[in-house]
Amino acid sequence: MSHNGRSRRRKIKLWLEDCRCYWCRQPTILVVCPSGMKNQERYIPSFSKQATIDHLNHRQGGKRKQIYNVETTVLACRECNEKRGAEEERLYLENKKQFNELREVGNG
Repeated sequence: MSHNGRSRRRKIKLWLEDCRCYWCRQPTILVVCPSGMKNQERYIPSFSKQATIDHLNHRQGGKRKQIYNVETTVLACRECNEKRGAEEERLYLENKKQFNELREVGNG
């Protein structure tokens, strides 16, 4: 099973359970292509409240590099996901050690 297939099913499952963004709690818009149109979602215009999968662990952190784990992903609107990613990247680049300490406190 491809990562895209797992991710797509995870997004649908999370959206059906609760369509609100994990961060801002606003309703999200689910955009999913039919199964015969693999990888075509990238060609659909994005919406700020479009449902996305967000990883709770930063992409540079060791925890994220573990096997895809459903407990480490949440449903987030594109706007929150992108803002959070940009802020994490800025913090990470400023001070890797400080960033890792903040993430441990935030996840604890």
